[in-house]
Amino acid sequence: MFPARDGDALVLSWGVETAPKRMLIDGGRESTWAAIKKTYKDAPEEARTFELLIVSHIDADHIAGILKMLADPQRPIKFKEVWFNAYHHLVEGDWETFGPGQGETLSDLLSERPEIWNRSFGGKAVAIEDSGLPRRTIEGLDLTLLSPTRPKLRALAPEWKAWLKAEAWTAGFSRVANLRPMPSFRKDTKLSARSRTYRR
Repeated sequence: MFPARDGDALVLSWGVETAPKRMLIDGGRESTWAAIKKTYKDAPEEARTFELLIVSHIDADHIAGILKMLADPQRPIKFKEVWFNAYHHLVEGDWETFGPGQGETLSDLLSERPEIWNRSFGGKAVAIEDSGLPRRTIEGLDLTLLSPTRPKLRALAPEWKAWLKAEAWTAGFSRVANLRPMPSFRKDTKLSARSRTYRR
């Protein structure tokens, strides 16, 4: 557990004790990234390669540290897969255009790496289907998804839409333009703060 102030930043390790697998669940506030980076910056490469990054939702106390991490050109850790439900996962089949925000920023980053985004769910929403609780196996670790359901995702869509519109008006995330995210986990990719259009 990393110091995440009022949020969460959890590393789960499993497997062989001498060579464990790892996943990161959420990133806490922006300041949390410094603690995570300090822990892994001098670790061997295999200890800095995570099987999975899970971003549970777009509240700042869970996602802000993730964005800080992805904007860091000296980021020592990388991920083989990312689970994150973006706006287009909430409203499948709809077109929408919005300005930048934390969820949209992460969506921009992941859109450059579709092969790792919700890969275990075929690129679709990480969600519970009518057939029951989905189970996925990540490098020998069995995961059972308990939430969210499709109705819960759809219920979030209006709040997400309102939040993004409010951010566009207040320019609360004007610093997004200054981020240096690495969607392909390299140091040479820049993100432009722009509106995004989604289609499913």
